[in-house]
Amino acid sequence: TFTPSDYTVQISHAREANNFRFGASLKFSNTGINGFNGNAILLDLGGLFIHPLKDFTIGAVIKNFGFVTSEFSSANNTTLPFDVQLGTSFKPEHMPIRFSVTLHQLHEWNLMNEGELINTFNTTMDNIFRHVVIGAEILLNDHISVIGGYNHLRRKELKPDEGGGFSGISLGFDLNIKAYEFVYALGGYHIAGNNHSLSL
Repeated sequence: TFTPSDYTVQISHAREANNFRFGASLKFSNTGINGFNGNAILLDLGGLFIHPLKDFTIGAVIKNFGFVTSEFSSANNTTLPFDVQLGTSFKPEHMPIRFSVTLHQLHEWNLMNEGELINTFNTTMDNIFRHVVIGAEILLNDHISVIGGYNHLRRKELKPDEGGGFSGISLGFDLNIKAYEFVYALGGYHIAGNNHSLSL
C-alpha cells in the first residue's frame, strides 16, 4: 500500500504597460510515489496584447522551462513538460461568439505517436492539427455564456480504439451574477474518466 503525492510551490509576478501584460512564475515541483521522489525547478514566461478598441487579444507563453534537481532514481532520465504556445481570441463585431485558437508544442514538429509516419498529405495535416486547440464562447447575454473546445492531440492520444468517446472535447458554462463569477467545465480525457472543473 502506498500513496502518491504531487505539489508545486509557485511565486508569480505580473505587470501591465498600456495594452500589454507580462508575467513570470518560478516553480518548485515535487512528485513522489512509493518512496521514490523527484524534484524540478521550472520557469513560466508570458506576454499578452489586448487591442484597445476591438475584442481581440494575442499572447505567447513559454511553459516549464527548467531542470530536474533530483531524479526518482539513478536509472531515470526525466523529461520536463516544456511547451511553447501562441494564442489569440477574437469576437467579430456583430456576432455573439468569441473564438479562440491556441498553437502549442511549437518547439516540436512531429507529434505523431510511435509507428505513425508523416509520409502523406493526410498524416501531415493530422500532425499539424495536433498542434492546434480551438475554442468558442457563445455569449447568451451579459451574464451567461456557453463554452466549448477541441484538442486534436488529446483525442488522438487518449481515445480508445473501439470508439472516441469524449476525448479531446471540452464543454462548460460561465455565469456572472453581480460581483460573483461561477465557471463549470467538463474536459474529455478518456472513456475511463473525465476532468470536472469548478471555479468561483
